Amino acid sequence: GTFAFAEIELGVGISPLLSDDPGQQSEIAEEMLVSFHAGYSFWWLFYASWDAYVVPEHYMSVLTESVDNFGNVTPGVYKPGFLNMIDVGLRPRLGRLLFLTEVGVNSLYVYQQAENEQSELGGNLRIGAGLRLGHLSIMATVSSVFASFDSMAETLEQLGDPDPWVQELAATRIQETLIPTITLNLWF
Repeated sequence: GTFAFAEIELGVGISPLLSDDPGQQSEIAEEMLVSFHAGYSFWWLFYASWDAYVVPEHYMSVLTESVDNFGNVTPGVYKPGFLNMIDVGLRPRLGRLLFLTEVGVNSLYVYQQAENEQSELGGNLRIGAGLRLGHLSIMATVSSVFASFDSMAETLEQLGDPDPWVQELAATRIQETLIPTITLNLWF
């Protein structure tokens, strides 16, 4: 019965990278992430998705860096790679409008990464909205990607800290890891 009320979608997306330096001159490939999207929705509300992003060197460095409670930054790996996000959540559909909230895991593959250097699974949060037009839809989402679940939990905990400096540090970390994405999907 679940499959009778299910929808499958496949799509491609682009994600502009949010840079602190607006005057930075770079190639278009360095300013955008390209992604593949697959989604499965059932009973008009529940949703699971997989997104695979091609990640350039400078953004991989941001995704793999770590910050301790004192604000000390350990630099990340400066190599290209792939980011895979597998999420579950809710995506209610109200007429042509789609809304989305998900939580999930991510894994990073870094180019020429040794087997003993495999990164642990990370966590991510995603919200979005879109419009369905027949068998096509366009979705705008924003994901916050963390290198580990501990990092995600610590950052969310710091948002509620009474110290404004700690709250600002957490908000900055979330902003640094945001991936806004526009996805064009084909529905089956």
